[in-house]
Amino acid sequence: MHVQEPFIETLHARPKLFIAGGSYDALGYTLEPLLKRSKDAKYIVEHIDEEDPPLGIYLAIENILCDYPRLALYLPFKLLEKAPPYFRDCYMYAWQECWNHEDYRELYNFGDIYTRKTSNGEPERIVKAMHLAPYLVKFKYITVDSLLDIMKYMRHKNLLRWSLVDAAEAMRSMSIINYSTYRQFKFFKLKTRPQPQYPSEEPHVSEKRFELRNPEGPFTKNVDRKKILKQHPFRNDRYLLVGGARLKGYGDPDSDYSIYEYDPKSESIVGMESAMSHPSINAQLILDSVWIGADTLKTVEAQFRAAERCFSSPVLRAESLAYIEKDLLQFRLMHEGIPSAYPELFANPKKKTPIDDNSAFYRDEYRIIATKLFVKYIVLPEKD
Repeated sequence: MHVQEPFIETLHARPKLFIAGGSYDALGYTLEPLLKRSKDAKYIVEHIDEEDPPLGIYLAIENILCDYPRLALYLPFKLLEKAPPYFRDCYMYAWQECWNHEDYRELYNFGDIYTRKTSNGEPERIVKAMHLAPYLVKFKYITVDSLLDIMKYMRHKNLLRWSLVDAAEAMRSMSIINYSTYRQFKFFKLKTRPQPQYPSEEPHVSEKRFELRNPEGPFTKNVDRKKILKQHPFRNDRYLLVGGARLKGYGDPDSDYSIYEYDPKSESIVGMESAMSHPSINAQLILDSVWIGADTLKTVEAQFRAAERCFSSPVLRAESLAYIEKDLLQFRLMHEGIPSAYPELFANPKKKTPIDDNSAFYRDEYRIIATKLFVKYIVLPEKD
């Protein structure tokens, strides 16, 4: 039985397999940006935990921000606070790119909009980049006057402006601005804000503390082969896709894995055939799971062929990246993993503000892991 790393881990570690493996290179993809990305990602992962990271880390982050601006949402505050001037310009450009991205508010707070009993209807949407404004003012990336200019000139961006009003209320709570300045944000006439179907909640803190186990990968270190085969025996002509909280390194270490079976003949996940007509829906299963098969080369080949369907067009590629980000950085890591590993961070919650600043999202313990995961896994090949 062969245990294969998730697709992106394989891509970083063995890029030549895509050329030697047959048709991949002929499909028109380029590996050069991925090889450079692997080098930058490795440097960031090696140094981001240091109290005073070398300046080279900012250059490596800048290289990734140019192509993946959403990394700006997750960078540790300790890095942003100490950043040199040239990096600040690059960061602000990436942050502005995120103005065009709408996110579910709950994914950055409780972290879970999929399994809750109250998740009927449409969850509240925000422009999460605006919720970082209090910290960007604090670290002198932007001024309050510039934020007021955004309110003034971005009249066509109603959700962005409401999200910035959220940030203004948080800045008032943090004593960054006074009540008079806060009223200036409220002065602007905004369209009615869409009302969510259910309110945002506080992060879940487990009564039992769990240590994080390789939360930034490689996830093969969290694989218990005997338990997996006992839980889910499979045919030699199929493959197991292993995921879930246990594989990702948080949650109960004695819990079961989330296991799916992949059939290479129908190119679909068994029991989910209809969903595979739009591959990006299951991108997190195809791309984030550890693959288990009877034969090493056949397992790698099946993994590559399944993965390629998730980014065979620009639209599928963008959608797949969004699904991977939700699965790895937001879903259970934020609402279970960090609160369970660091319960002391949530023992004395601050007064709640509209930016949900009691969330793990605003803790560097989370943001360091999220950055490592982002630079390693939120990447997919693209065509020349």
